Amino acid sequence: MERMKKFNVIIGDPDGELRPEADVLRSEFLTILVRALGYEDAANAAKGITRFADVPAEHWASGYINVAVSLGITVGTTDTTFSPDDKVELIEAVAMIERAMGYEVVAQEKGGYPVGHLVIARDKNLGLNLLDDVTQSSVLPASRGLVAKLFDNGLAAPFYEIDSYSNGVPTYTQNKDVTFLSKLGFEKLEIVNGEKSFILAMTPNYGADEDKVQLLSITNRNAGETSLVEKELNGEFDLDSFMGKRIEAYVDEDGKIIDIQLAEADKTSEIVAVEISKD
Repeated sequence: MERMKKFNVIIGDPDGELRPEADVLRSEFLTILVRALGYEDAANAAKGITRFADVPAEHWASGYINVAVSLGITVGTTDTTFSPDDKVELIEAVAMIERAMGYEVVAQEKGGYPVGHLVIARDKNLGLNLLDDVTQSSVLPASRGLVAKLFDNGLAAPFYEIDSYSNGVPTYTQNKDVTFLSKLGFEKLEIVNGEKSFILAMTPNYGADEDKVQLLSITNRNAGETSLVEKELNGEFDLDSFMGKRIEAYVDEDGKIIDIQLAEADKTSEIVAVEISKD
């Protein structure tokens, strides 16, 4: 959930609390989704009259709901209502995320709502992975923590877009260059030949300059090389807990690291053959 906060997808309450156990309202969920698509400015511009009788122009989420409707993410609970204060169910959240990613046409082919959306969420060939490690019933309300999990699971999943037309009929394909991550202006850090996990070899407390870290390529290490790659940090991190371990990182548009996590492939400690000293 902290990663979604760093990416400005989920924002805390006025006290800065993320409240992971709190249920998410339908209006709140669409706000989170529109932010994840990078359309917050559009939502601010779209604030005003909506097609729904229960979402007046002055409603705080009217702009987000208008953007979501224009993108085909939602049609409301009826033709004239959206039910903004109802709790969003897990299946509703999954379906709206998949529509935002362009997969509604696939969902219809696989049985429509809700079955088709559940199939897509778990289809390893498509790779959305939205429901990985999610055990809750799909018809129960989704908490803030669970919504964060959905977005975290699908952060780097490809969107589904029209590739071409044949006799007026569109052909779709997955576009790996378009993801929630890319729409937010972030990317997964690669340091050597597409390598997306590496060893944190030095931190400011252990030999690196202030606000910087030194990373060791696992490929280079296996080849007997010990040269390090320096990266600048954007934010505060508990770096020493990652020292000597295999990590993954996300960077912003300036190439600065905004988030660090242990690599899933190997969460064991690594011994780094680099001489370091604590300041």
